[in-house]
Amino acid sequence: MPLATGVDVDITGEDDVYGIKVDATTNGVSLSDDVYGVYSDPGSTAGDNWAFYGLGNSYASGGTWQTSDKQFKQEIATLENALEVIEQLRPTSYQFKTEEYDLLRLPTETQYGFIAQELEEVMPELVREVRHVTNYNEAEENNVEKEYIKFKAVNYTPLIPLLVSAIQEQQSEISSKDEEVDQLATELEELKNQQQQMLKLIENMSEEMSSISSCCELKMQTEGSSLGNIQHSETGGNQESKLFQNMPNPFSKTTVIPFYLANDIREAIIIITDLNGQEMDEIRINTTGSGQVNFNAEQLNSGGQFFYTLMVDGKVIETRKMIQVK
Repeated sequence: MPLATGVDVDITGEDDVYGIKVDATTNGVSLSDDVYGVYSDPGSTAGDNWAFYGLGNSYASGGTWQTSDKQFKQEIATLENALEVIEQLRPTSYQFKTEEYDLLRLPTETQYGFIAQELEEVMPELVREVRHVTNYNEAEENNVEKEYIKFKAVNYTPLIPLLVSAIQEQQSEISSKDEEVDQLATELEELKNQQQQMLKLIENMSEEMSSISSCCELKMQTEGSSLGNIQHSETGGNQESKLFQNMPNPFSKTTVIPFYLANDIREAIIIITDLNGQEMDEIRINTTGSGQVNFNAEQLNSGGQFFYTLMVDGKVIETRKMIQVK
């Protein structure tokens, strides 16, 4: 189809050249109602109908407005899962091929945006195919068939509400995470308080057991009879030597280890080791019969689980586990 134009203006000059210049005033006084500098109606928004079609940059000193009144809209719905849609988009920077497509008057500066074909896979309603006449002057002057270059164009405006919705969704997630963090912080503080109370209780119990142990040890040393390095108790008989569980367990600083030693032994030692078998301390026992030793774990400076073993005359009698809490 030959080229048809309503208004065709071809003006050349060096500076301040306008294809169409309209001053919508009367004698320097602006009209009051329905004043249009340029009014265009393509008759339809389908196909290659455009109210305005230009090559190169566009400028307006005022705002650019689009119809958004509720009276023109139907099937209104709040956007959902906008963040999921946004995550599928690939923002890019790029340069236009200005020399190859000089007829389109493409900008020479670095551009930022989306690749139309990629955006079309996610939001096809924002991408439209455009036909541009490549032989405009020839078709106009010689009344010949038009030749076209086809390409895809993007409508960026609908991305604005989508981005707003995505930010709102993200902020809602952040607020929810903040509440979870606050709740966890409160629970952690409560656990710390409970731990401090338990440690205080264990420490008090240890002090009480230490006091009892000291009294018992003094009594045993007073009543025992000396034979070599071992004080043999009159109550110690031929029963087998035994090792009992420490008290308290777990403990913080000190704990009491009870034992029973047969009256006919020559040497008795309690050895403290870590879980790897490394010896941490050694306690020699100087009395037979029922007794106990105080173990001060402050020098361990570690906390955790330890083993304590009763050795009598070079033989292992029994091993037990104890727990120190810091």
